[in-house]
Amino acid sequence: MTDMTKSPLRGNRERPLVMAHRGDSANTIENTLSSISSAVDLGVDVVEIDLRMTRDDNLALFHDDSLKRLTGINKPVEAMNLDELQQVRLDSSSDLKYQRTEANSFSQRIPSLVEVFDAFPTVNFNMDIKSENSKAPEILAELILQYEKQEEVIVASF
Repeated sequence: MTDMTKSPLRGNRERPLVMAHRGDSANTIENTLSSISSAVDLGVDVVEIDLRMTRDDNLALFHDDSLKRLTGINKPVEAMNLDELQQVRLDSSSDLKYQRTEANSFSQRIPSLVEVFDAFPTVNFNMDIKSENSKAPEILAELILQYEKQEEVIVASF
C-alpha cells in the first residue's frame, strides 16, 4: 500500500491542495495539452482530466460523451478511433465559456493519455474516467504502471 504521507498529492501542509479542473479551463480549451501546460505554469498541485475510451481502446482526454459542445460535431467520442478523434479540431468558439477574449480564439486537438504522460512526466493528475466501457479502468491501470505514475495519479469514476 502507498504511504500517502510521502505522496506529492497530499500537497504542502502550509496551504490547501490546489487542483485545476480540466487543466486551466478558465483560459484555455479544457482537457488539452495547452490547458495542462497552463495549469502547471500557474503552479497547481494537481491537474484534473477527464478520460474517454476510443473505439480502438485508447484513452483520450474529453469530458462530454459527444463532440458537439467543443467541435460542433454531434458524434459520440467513443464511436471514433483515436486517429479520427485527433483529426477533429477543438474550436474555442463552439463553447460560449471560451469566447470571453480574442486571446481565447484558438484551435487544438484531442490528446491521448499516452501523449499527456509523455509531455508531463512529473505532473500529478486526478483522472476522472467518464467512459462506461468496462475496459477503461484496466487500460488506465496498465498505463499508470507502464509510466510508473502510481504516486502521481488519483483515479475517480462514477
